[in-house]
Amino acid sequence: LEGHDNVILDIRDNTGGDADFCSEYLYPNLFSKDFVVDDIITMTKNDMTQIWAKNPDNKSYFQIVDNNNGTYSYVTSREYNGLSDKDYNIYVLTSNKTFSSGDLIASTLGSFDNVTLIGNNTGGEGREGYIFMSLLPYSHMIVAYTPGKNYNISPADGVYGTLPDIYSINGLDEMIKRTELDNAGLDHNE
Repeated sequence: LEGHDNVILDIRDNTGGDADFCSEYLYPNLFSKDFVVDDIITMTKNDMTQIWAKNPDNKSYFQIVDNNNGTYSYVTSREYNGLSDKDYNIYVLTSNKTFSSGDLIASTLGSFDNVTLIGNNTGGEGREGYIFMSLLPYSHMIVAYTPGKNYNISPADGVYGTLPDIYSINGLDEMIKRTELDNAGLDHNE
């Protein structure tokens, strides 16, 4: 990144992965100061989540709260180290195909003044991070799922996904299609 002031991160097709990768390799190189991000996780009460929430180890580690409305919630905090000599102008490209930890990247970076999110609402609200598994008794197959909904730091909670600062109605696929039609001498407005 030496000699550059701007960084473009294209996470339009990022459907998730290991968010800890960002804290170890991405964020330190983009920021000069350390920062902390808090996420609120909310889970619907059911047989599985009640067992999990009542586990003394989970209850103390996650500081689980019974919201008395059919849900549990807890807050996760992640600390990030800034190792860069400067803060860059960061442009993050998003789409409705940006999910899970991809959305977490968008919402985390979008909270900084030097970051601009460009594209469409992401496809999901962050990551829950805790996987429940159930054995189906007759097939002996295992089903894995995450029962939580993560309300990340995006200021538009209640809206699907993280909102961009600048909406781009036409994505890359639309741009390629329009370019092909233009090159063929065809009207792309028909």
